[in-house]
Amino acid sequence: MPADLHIHTKHSDGAYTIEEVLKIAAEKDLGFIAVTDHDTISGLEELVEKADHYGISVIAGIELSSVYDGEDIHILGYGIKWQDENLIEKLNYFKSRRLERFLEIVRCLEESGIKLDEAEIEQLLRNQQSLGRTHLAEMLVRKGYASSVTEAFSKWLSRGRPCFREKYLVTPFDQIRLLKESGGIAVLAHPGDYIVIPDFKSLLDAGLDGVEVFHPDHSPAQIDRFLEIAEQYQLLVSGGSDAHGPGCERGYEIGTVVLDDRYLGPILERLGY
Repeated sequence: MPADLHIHTKHSDGAYTIEEVLKIAAEKDLGFIAVTDHDTISGLEELVEKADHYGISVIAGIELSSVYDGEDIHILGYGIKWQDENLIEKLNYFKSRRLERFLEIVRCLEESGIKLDEAEIEQLLRNQQSLGRTHLAEMLVRKGYASSVTEAFSKWLSRGRPCFREKYLVTPFDQIRLLKESGGIAVLAHPGDYIVIPDFKSLLDAGLDGVEVFHPDHSPAQIDRFLEIAEQYQLLVSGGSDAHGPGCERGYEIGTVVLDDRYLGPILERLGY
């Protein structure tokens, strides 16, 4: 059965609830899914508790942020021991740094003459587990400062724009090692999106297990290239929709891209399923 191993929810910057993810996955006859929210595992307990009701098998996942040579590099983790104390401690640290960055961007926008909704900001601070630029981009659209999330990023929030603020400087090598220490496997997310990435030999030395070959942003030529890289370095091949849902910067739907049994099988075998 097809699998979607890259899904985001309201626990980070997606539009879906956990329940909605499971319902859609069941409607699309997906066999396995992985919710991979940014730097948080806050939705995994509910996902695991409710998955059987929908007949869906789940892989505990996460998407960790990192920076390499000024480039945002994301590392997907699968099969993590999500109750691991070391992982929880590191994620709490990342959460605090995300919050600092979020508030710095809010101050910049306000100093630039943008009137944000204070009540909405306070609600985000209360409810969101993994605050990010997308939450502010969506607010800029609602307030009429941009016509779309993409425009909000290009005007204010992308690298090089007035209110961009750098993330915490954790390297992809650090994040790969964290995932390995947490009992998971580490996969380079959507490599076709990056201008600069570390060479694969360095990533392998840190413990990289796989590469996300199948992704909505990847062209057929890129897919072929990454399949060749996976074969060359004996890496697992992963893939998924990177679904965030309607109204988000990456508004892809669940199941837009799926992984078939040929590639899912080795991942499940590595994870001991």
